[in-house]
Amino acid sequence: MATTITVELIQRLEKTLEEFEQQINAMQIHRDNFSPWFDDNLFHGDAEHPLDYPREIRRHLQRLQRTEDATQREWLATKMSDQITALHQALSRNQKK
Repeated sequence: MATTITVELIQRLEKTLEEFEQQINAMQIHRDNFSPWFDDNLFHGDAEHPLDYPREIRRHLQRLQRTEDATQREWLATKMSDQITALHQALSRNQKK
């Protein structure tokens, strides 16, 4: 299955990541009080603040745009999808509290 990424899709993903960042900023979590939200298999374990999560997704998006390798593109697209879903769920749970 080929992974095609369009300008419109990139813009929608960037908008989603910006919304995540706004939600995280509104939570006012300080690095001193942060403990990782996710397993190391989903996000790198070196997160020091929740803003590190949308930043990691953005790095994957940039790699996805640059790579020509179909296998790598498919892996990145799946990884990003999993990360976006998990981060969305975590932020939604937090807003309900």
